[in-house]
Order: sequence, then structure tokens, then C-alpha cells
Amino acid sequence: MSTTKTNKTKGKAKAPSLPAPGTILPERDAEPWCVDGKPRVGAGASAGYGSDSYPYTVVAVSPSGHKVTLQGDHYRVTKGSFETGGVEVEYRAAEPDTRDLRVVTRRGYDKDGNPRYAFVGSKRGGGVGFGFRRFYSDPHF
Repeated sequence: MSTTKTNKTKGKAKAPSLPAPGTILPERDAEPWCVDGKPRVGAGASAGYGSDSYPYTVVAVSPSGHKVTLQGDHYRVTKGSFETGGVEVEYRAAEPDTRDLRVVTRRGYDKDGNPRYAFVGSKRGGGVGFGFRRFYSDPHF
């Protein structure tokens, strides 16, 4: 399964499109996040920092799949709280903003053969999960 579509009239591949700014995004992706061993452009991602998590969207993938560029998504709690539970969070596509781009690099593969990624320059730091968006703010800090 390829992430590009072929325009039959011109024979050129069309790049995958990103959601328009302001579009409500799903918490879990309906499509597979990993295609041909690389994250899919437009796939959701979540980055962990300590016990907190923040949502991202994949906006670029190098041809080798070694480097992936993430754009931060907007998020807001629409119901409940992290202290009392029952939290519902709404995710929206952000305006393209080069100040909020993060680059992650492949660090190996998991037991199922899926690539694992970490932030560039991170000696330890949190990892990145693909195929879902998650915002979580630990109420104990």
C-alpha cells in the first residue's frame, strides 16, 4: 500500500496531503501509520516528556524513513479534568509554523518490526508513538 496517488492523466505521483488548519483530528488514526516501513505523512503522533504527552502530525518523512518531521497540533480539554478523570480532548490541525516543527530519528525497531523514533539530540528523553494523538498533563506536578 503506497501513500501516493497517481494522476492517470499526467502520470505523476501526487504527494499526500495534510489536514487543513483548524480541521478536527481523530485521536486514533483509521489508516495504518506505518507504510513501507516508514511513518505516513498525515499520521498522528504523540511525544512523551516525563509523564506528560503532546499531540503531533507527521508532516514530512525522508526518503529513507530515518528522519521524520512533526508539527504540533492544537489541543483543548472539552470535558472533565486530569485531576478528577473523565477527560475528553479535542485535537485540531495547526497552521504551518516552522517554530513548532520537531525532528525525530529512527533508533531501531520494535519486536513487530515497526520503526522506533526519538528526538534529535535527545540523550534520553521521551519517545514518539505514531498512529494516535494524546495530550496528557500530569496533575501531580
